[in-house]
Amino acid sequence: MTRSELVRVVSRELRQGAKSVQGALTVTQIKYLIVRVLDARPEDLAGYAFMAGRNQAISDHRAQQAALRRLAREAQLASQALSDALRRWEEEQDQRLAREQFPAFVQSLPPSEAVTMDEQLEMVRLRVIQSASSEDVASAFPDSSPNQRDQWKRRGVKRMLKHDPPPELRRVLERSTFNS
Repeated sequence: MTRSELVRVVSRELRQGAKSVQGALTVTQIKYLIVRVLDARPEDLAGYAFMAGRNQAISDHRAQQAALRRLAREAQLASQALSDALRRWEEEQDQRLAREQFPAFVQSLPPSEAVTMDEQLEMVRLRVIQSASSEDVASAFPDSSPNQRDQWKRRGVKRMLKHDPPPELRRVLERSTFNS
């Protein structure tokens, strides 16, 4: 068999092998595989070429699927980053509006017989509205324990939520009950 006949047989079998797994090979891939098959000098040239074409098509398909998965994951991460940024922006806007609405809303609350109502509202102002650190809160209430301060905050938030605060202030108060 002449070299051109060998190349023709190998080329045909490469294409058939790729076609057997619904794949296709480019001209460059075929040229590369012809050289590899002829250099290998297998006993069954046609069978070897068929398998080489099939394996190349499978490898190409896997590489394409991996690239698609990578692109889908990147798109998902970008979408998640965008939604996180939007959520943070909305939280910042709510926090800013809650700072503005807090004093007026506290003034509108009905009087209470609770002895610690002032401490409760001050704790809400410090921890929820101003996002003060634990050290700042402890220095503002030196004679109280961390558990007492936490209880004042929870009771103050609960008291404010009972009296229908504005929507932005409500969202900030509700978030504080989950993130305490």
